[in-house]
Amino acid sequence: MINKADSQESLKDIWTSYPNYQRNQKFKNALTNAKSKLPKLQPAS
Repeated sequence: MINKADSQESLKDIWTSYPNYQRNQKFKNALTNAKSKLPKLQPAS
């Protein structure tokens, strides 16, 4: 089994060290837009 905290840390490391800042921002913006269109089924964490 994968430890959830470990996998989140790994993703965070990959995310923060991602070399292409502009592409990173574009992805973040797209993700934010998609999230804002989803019904609010879960409480914000």
